[in-house]
Amino acid sequence: MQHSDPRTTQRYLSQHPPSSQARRKVATFIGKVLKEARRPAARRYETVTGLQCSDPASGVAPQSVVGKECLQYLQCATCPNSVVVIDSPKHVSRMLATLSSLERMKKEAAKSVDVRARYLAAYEATHQVLLALLERVPAKVLEVARPLALKIPQLSME
Repeated sequence: MQHSDPRTTQRYLSQHPPSSQARRKVATFIGKVLKEARRPAARRYETVTGLQCSDPASGVAPQSVVGKECLQYLQCATCPNSVVVIDSPKHVSRMLATLSSLERMKKEAAKSVDVRARYLAAYEATHQVLLALLERVPAKVLEVARPLALKIPQLSME
């Protein structure tokens, strides 16, 4: 429930009364989000894909190393340390820019066996997760984020 306005989270929670176990999970999660939000901006670990990481030195992502900041930015979408902020135009614009690069890569993959193999192995999971996340972004946020995304340089997927 990664919303900047607590009323958004409250609307979701009031629709389906959660069990006590679910409440504990949500409380733990919200605690992590608040801890991340309170971290000074200079120390936040934001990725080029628009996602944030709650523990970049944990070594959780494949090929990352415990104790060193993770450089596997295309793994963020499937990483348990990922923090997704869907009501922030800044974050959503990065997600849109990454999605645009992934769409371009997918089109190129249709023309080349090598590019297709690379797309399927390295990018498809991130592509699918970003598509699903963007379906949840409020229309007002998308409206503000789209022009911002056009100013972000395209990622090279090679």
